[in-house]
Amino acid sequence: MIFPLCATYGFKNNSHDFLEWDGDDKPPRELLGLTDKPAGHVIPKEQWWPAVSCRQVGEWWAIWSIIPDPEAPRAGMVKSKVFLWPINEISKVNNLEKYISILVGDEQKPLSTADQYFIDDLLNELTSSDQALIIDSISLVPHIINILWKNLWDEAKVNFSVRVSFTPPQAFNRANHPTFYCVPSSLTNQWFNQNVKIIVPQDGTELSRAARYLNDNNDATISELIKVCGQRSGNIKLLGRLARAADNIDIYRRDNDAGSIISALRSIIACAAQPSEASVLKSELLLPLKAHFANNSITIDQVLSLSNLSEDNVLGDRLPNKEISNWIYEHLPLVIPDKLISIFERCSPKKS
Repeated sequence: MIFPLCATYGFKNNSHDFLEWDGDDKPPRELLGLTDKPAGHVIPKEQWWPAVSCRQVGEWWAIWSIIPDPEAPRAGMVKSKVFLWPINEISKVNNLEKYISILVGDEQKPLSTADQYFIDDLLNELTSSDQALIIDSISLVPHIINILWKNLWDEAKVNFSVRVSFTPPQAFNRANHPTFYCVPSSLTNQWFNQNVKIIVPQDGTELSRAARYLNDNNDATISELIKVCGQRSGNIKLLGRLARAADNIDIYRRDNDAGSIISALRSIIACAAQPSEASVLKSELLLPLKAHFANNSITIDQVLSLSNLSEDNVLGDRLPNKEISNWIYEHLPLVIPDKLISIFERCSPKKS
């Protein structure tokens, strides 16, 4: 188990400042601003704490909580606690619950049915939306981080970030947005923008396949694809593409016809473009595809759709080159003129 270092911030010398740290050198200077009360004003009775946020900070990955400090001599002061892991070790951390529990203390409440609907809507958007995402429930942030963290792959853990904020960042459209924002509900009207999605929960939301994976990680096909995906990034939206590929793979494994094989093969190549990537999955598809050529259970349109399949994506000895050549030789006299033109065009060295 990898244990974090801990830092605390609060009132010192009449301002917000660094207090304690159990590491050798001081923590990143950037944390001083991040652990202060967010800029802006909320209505007096609205509870904006504990404000739990997280992100990469320099060579560290940090998660922290900000709460008011009623004992400080100066009004409006806060105190904060931060847990930090070296950025190159955070992917080995499988669970944050212990540390989040320390950060929020007795403030964390059980999830209600309405809360779960809220989280379901966020999960759907995380795997599909290109907009900056905003929730307005401070109390849900610890629960959401716990749920997501258990189901993120290595790169996604490094990239994962949550920001409690009162006011939108300047130059919003060029800002580097977190995985999602949490904004007190009285301030969300300041965030309306065409590039912003404010999550409004709806009863009985159905989770997409990608969102279900984020919720419980119980999808063997998506897990398999994450391991072999050569274009794996830290962006959670990658799951949307992987879920579509998983759908096509499952359809192939159910139907095993030429069309489902080709669709699954194309979706795998979109996720794992290099020949050596996902080679076992690609071979699983190419063997029955060759059998469809031998059994004459493939159409001319399906054959034409394979024209750009090459050694750039599949190991050369796995390609059905011989089967395609034999099929064309046998069926060429029977092909209608329009399809003949397509065959000759796609057999051109510049196009195939």
